[in-house]
Amino acid sequence: MEGFGRVRQRSLREVVHDSIRDAIVKGSLRPGERIVESRIAKSMGVSQAPVREAIRELEQAGLVVSYPNRGAFVRQLTPRDIREIYSLRAVLERFAVELAVKELKEADFERLEQLVAEMIAHAKASDTEAFVESDYAFHDFICQKSGHALLYKTWKGISPWNWTFVTALWDSRPTVELAERHVAVVEALKSLDPKVAGEAMYRHILDLVDDVAHALEAQLAAGQRRSGA
Repeated sequence: MEGFGRVRQRSLREVVHDSIRDAIVKGSLRPGERIVESRIAKSMGVSQAPVREAIRELEQAGLVVSYPNRGAFVRQLTPRDIREIYSLRAVLERFAVELAVKELKEADFERLEQLVAEMIAHAKASDTEAFVESDYAFHDFICQKSGHALLYKTWKGISPWNWTFVTALWDSRPTVELAERHVAVVEALKSLDPKVAGEAMYRHILDLVDDVAHALEAQLAAGQRRSGA
């Protein structure tokens, strides 16, 4: 029987990681606030090991900063951080597309179109986690198809899953619109022209920067107002 996606079992580490990330992105854990492993572990009913591992991954993603003998703290992101992350990702994915487009077959386009359809369906159902999963899978598929191992490793190293989640929550546009934007990328890929497809992906990512940076600026301003109250 066709039409049913596979159910992905999340590990304990992933559950803990996502819970801490959500608390950071949604503001429950505020910039500069210390992340206490023992407190989170007790609250979630787990050992400190998965909490420690999750914090380490979030530090690599740029959402957490650790200091010797002091512990881990929520990093105070700046609009410049956002612009650097998205601009680097745009360059990496443009290069990935320029390499991948030469190798894509009909089955690959069908897979990409399927992922776009999943994104749109999840967005309409207001399932942010599932939307991000399909969005990430779309970009991951293209980066893997580039055949460039170092590029793929570098791309994975900037934690695109986490930043896609940030985009979904902070971008002012409806999630359905964010999902539908991928249709144009697939059409550009079908041109089989590396420059046309690469530029489409580059603009696809960079067009998000201003909305996300402005959302961060608003969050910072709100925090300053709370502090001054």
